Amino acid sequence: MTDDVIISGTNWRPEVHGAEYYHKEIMKLLDNPNVTDRAVKTGLWLMRSQIFKDGNKRIGSFAINKILIENGKGIFKVPVEIDGTFKQMLVSYYESNNADELAEWIYDNCLDGVNPVKVKEKAENY
Repeated sequence: MTDDVIISGTNWRPEVHGAEYYHKEIMKLLDNPNVTDRAVKTGLWLMRSQIFKDGNKRIGSFAINKILIENGKGIFKVPVEIDGTFKQMLVSYYESNNADELAEWIYDNCLDGVNPVKVKEKAENY
């Protein structure tokens, strides 16, 4: 664990791993054939991993948008009026390491543009 990273709203701290571990985990996430799910799960994993001392939510958000935009699948944005809910759910995800509830909430509230996926099971290769 690291004492360098401070996450508001929780005492949870991520484990620190070597570059090989992070590379392996990212490659697994990027292997997901569902573009929207790949984008969201990769971005959330980056946020939770706290690889950097600061800016991990920004890096994760950037990764979500990179994958969505390069595949013509819209954009990820958290409207200001639900930002507090997003941050609370993000802390719950950090503590549980279960992204499913947060990912579903993101599909319903934070994807905009070209046919955002509301039910990921119905989207084949989205």
